[in-house]
Amino acid sequence: MGNRGITSSFQIISCKVDKIELAMKDSSGILQKSNFPLEDWAFGVALRVPQYAPKEKVYLVGLDVKVIHGDKDEPEVKLEAGISGLFKVMGDEFSADTESKIAKIQFPTILFPYVRAAVTNILASAGYGSVVLPLVNINKLAENQLKDVEIIRIEEEQPDEQSAVEK
Repeated sequence: MGNRGITSSFQIISCKVDKIELAMKDSSGILQKSNFPLEDWAFGVALRVPQYAPKEKVYLVGLDVKVIHGDKDEPEVKLEAGISGLFKVMGDEFSADTESKIAKIQFPTILFPYVRAAVTNILASAGYGSVVLPLVNINKLAENQLKDVEIIRIEEEQPDEQSAVEK
């Protein structure tokens, strides 16, 4: 029947956890704890403004996660983590509407499970038990955080006129 499948119009080139900061408040009380119930943790996710390099046809997208245990102003434990991903356009460039949806929603949706797993592993390895970030509706998050934000275009630097004339 010759069904060759559906090919994607973009490809993930790379993704890396690019930020990990774990801090514990100086307290013997937290060291004595062995149970850290999920309801005592607070979570936040922030989407970074997507960037696009038209010459290379690549998008740089990322998101940041903040996890705290205890009081939000003076948490006993605070973890901040971030992830960046590089996505390449494989065919024609997207229409403005499609680009907005893909860069602001699809790409962060692809990245979120990676940073979610990293956060879970870091907290477990640090002795805080099995703290799993809840699932996040990236679509709603993008509507709230990136609604009126334009994708940043990264243009190739142009030599200034004076240096071009001098050569």
